[in-house]
Amino acid sequence: MKNEKIDWLGEIKKAGRFASRGFLKFLQIFANVLITIILIGVLTGVIVVSAFSIYIGNYIETEADMSFFKLNISSTTTRIFYYEFDDRSGRVGKEIELEDQRLQGDKDSIYVKYENIPENMINAVIAIEDKRFRTHDGVDWKRTIAAGANFFLGFAESGYGGSSITQQLVKNMTHEDDYTIQRKVTEIFWALDIETKMEKEEILELYLNVVNFGNGSSGVQAAAYSYFSKDVSE
Repeated sequence: MKNEKIDWLGEIKKAGRFASRGFLKFLQIFANVLITIILIGVLTGVIVVSAFSIYIGNYIETEADMSFFKLNISSTTTRIFYYEFDDRSGRVGKEIELEDQRLQGDKDSIYVKYENIPENMINAVIAIEDKRFRTHDGVDWKRTIAAGANFFLGFAESGYGGSSITQQLVKNMTHEDDYTIQRKVTEIFWALDIETKMEKEEILELYLNVVNFGNGSSGVQAAAYSYFSKDVSE
């Protein structure tokens, strides 16, 4: 039997055509699967966004009630002063505070203006509580997403808070701190709305006057007196 000569070039071309058809078939299947996944994702996204929009429209107050963001002065501590006269007849003298003679309300709180709070105190609170406070619009989305991921995945041992200073102000002024989705979503919308109506300095001033510093002290001025027996400016 005669050995037949093998046409290697022809065989290579056949193999190439076969491989090309197989590769094109694979690409077609892959493209179909990818398009199906994308369509499912888009459809799911539309459904989720629509459902969320309906939920917000029916259950969430997106505009902040600004009446909450006015302090009830009658509930704060009253400071008592007397005059030390250099010239009693001419009514020349200075006010002296009667220490330990304050009339306390339901909390020890003494309001102080933003310009009287040391810059280092303001910067320290921002660094600890909300380092992107001056650049975000009420919500630190990066921190919020990280906090949400930690809630479900638990990658951090301690609680990873996602609330900005503005969100904390909402919680402090409304006294709403329930662990519910509705409360958190409302807090986010209110924080975004507040930042369109108040300057950053106004938000910081109010926050630093109401936040709890422990030992019954509400606000930086009361805390300064409580811990150091000094005015916060000192």
